[in-house]
Amino acid sequence: MPDEAMHATIDALRAWLADPGRCSVSLVGPVGSGKTTLLAGLFPDLPRLPASLPLPPAGGQLLIIDGVDTPALAQALSEQLTPDRLVLAAGRFPATPASVIAMRPEPGAHQPLLEPVARLAQGNPLLTSVLCGENSGILGAMADRAATVLSARLGTEWPGDPASLPRTLRLLAAVGECDAELLASLTSEPELFSAVRDLSVTTATELGVTLAEPFRAVFDESFRWREPLAYRTALTRAAAYRRTLIDVTPDLGQRAILVSNAVYLTGDRVIRDSLFTRDGAEPLIRPAGPADFDAIGRLVRRWAERGGLDPRTAERLLDTWLRTAPPGSFRLACDPEGRPVGVASAIPITGRTIGSLEPVLQQYTTQLGAGAESGVFVGLGYCEERYPALHSALLRGILRSAIQGAEAVVVSTPWPGYQQLVEHLGFTRHGGTADDVYRCGRPPEVYSHSFAPAGLTTWLEDLSSRGIRLPVTDSVSRTAASVRQALERLHDPPALASSPLLALAGTGGVAALHAMLVDAVTTLALSPDRIDAEAGQTLMICYVEGDNRRRERIAEALHHSRATHFRRIQRGLTAIATRFLTLEPQREGSPGRTQETLNSHHSTDGG
Repeated sequence: MPDEAMHATIDALRAWLADPGRCSVSLVGPVGSGKTTLLAGLFPDLPRLPASLPLPPAGGQLLIIDGVDTPALAQALSEQLTPDRLVLAAGRFPATPASVIAMRPEPGAHQPLLEPVARLAQGNPLLTSVLCGENSGILGAMADRAATVLSARLGTEWPGDPASLPRTLRLLAAVGECDAELLASLTSEPELFSAVRDLSVTTATELGVTLAEPFRAVFDESFRWREPLAYRTALTRAAAYRRTLIDVTPDLGQRAILVSNAVYLTGDRVIRDSLFTRDGAEPLIRPAGPADFDAIGRLVRRWAERGGLDPRTAERLLDTWLRTAPPGSFRLACDPEGRPVGVASAIPITGRTIGSLEPVLQQYTTQLGAGAESGVFVGLGYCEERYPALHSALLRGILRSAIQGAEAVVVSTPWPGYQQLVEHLGFTRHGGTADDVYRCGRPPEVYSHSFAPAGLTTWLEDLSSRGIRLPVTDSVSRTAASVRQALERLHDPPALASSPLLALAGTGGVAALHAMLVDAVTTLALSPDRIDAEAGQTLMICYVEGDNRRRERIAEALHHSRATHFRRIQRGLTAIATRFLTLEPQREGSPGRTQETLNSHHSTDGG
């Protein structure tokens, strides 16, 4: 634990000891946070009793209980706490009605360590020790060693097979947030969700549960290094699951949350480092008001200094934006004491504000400001360097708001890091401004992207295709041939029973395969993308409905040439093949089995 956090914990314990009216207290912290070490240092002469034993008779002396590391142990201890007993209990779960002293790392205090260790350990003493002991210098190998140690420590909380714990934690870390249905589809063990939910290192989110930091980062890096193909498979399947939920979720707020996780599931390093760096603390992001203008000015000066921008130009632009932008156009990131340490702009593009944005949009002003309400403008994003998680929260909040509001986002930035981020997010690059606005030798680059609901799924699929994906390039055509064969036999169950697609997990027999094929075609036919929808409609009439009279006239009905008709069929078969390739083989541990089966059927049947 960093010095600042350790001293704060020690001060809290000393204040508790000095209080004549003190009652029992729980010292609570995650695995590896240094609870046992702290107790040994503060109370070297007092015995530390294991939490698994009953408390001795009350005698007025201080009892130190260590290892309250499961909900059951915390409950058992809680039932023994009485006013005549003075207990200091340390563990991962609090005993009640004891008051609680929490141990947690201080954000940013771990920076003097080597960068890979600092990034993974985030001040956790156990992780710091283990990571420093791994001398390979390879991030994945360091994380894997730490994940092994953590899994052993967390085994006391796990009710199931100990061998399943590390695999489950790696999967949860990879997908970020997980509900019971998604976890069951990844592990084929529906009962695991409750066990995962009750772990001391997981927390509840709007999308299920997540691993708390720094444990998520450790298990994610371990999985990425240890099982790269399985890692990609997990991301691909989870991304498909999220896109399905997005398509059927009408609430824009909930949809924005789902999209945020789908962006995480791209696995793109630039996107994850920029938008999803977390430190375990709840980020404090709030809209700025007039009383914050001085703080914004201070942060903008630091922003200009860091990037070598002309500070007077930055201040003039800020003054114009503050005068013309409506309340809430600037967002502040605050440290635990509430002090502003970061700022970002999200200025609505309106007839009132477009003039103030012209200096940084220049020749693109008319194009991007067409219409009175065209979205939001982002031209500023800064956070003190020791708060990378707050910086991510600022940017993530702007993205989520734009998705929820179905808005376009316009970005003008001279910063190479931001340019790289928006390019990885699939924004359209319009080009550099005619003038070097900030006199830094780097004219701002202008980008934009619309987050209209109709295009969200297509956008996410494009991000996934450019991020981490399954290496299916050679296998898509073979699988598409198997999909065509299965669709041709859709209404002939004995013939469908020979389909190699039955080798895929989750199909569960001919009836289930029939249902999956119909669902895939229906989903494609309802796609917001016009070409995908036409491909789905073509497959629906040709194969699902099996109407030969309509089949002969389908190209004419959709105003397609013969060539376009067959292109639509191939597009649909490819889309469904890609969907099937996100499924794992039925037999665990044999990732090549499905493709070998598809290859053999393809070579004999020809598709």
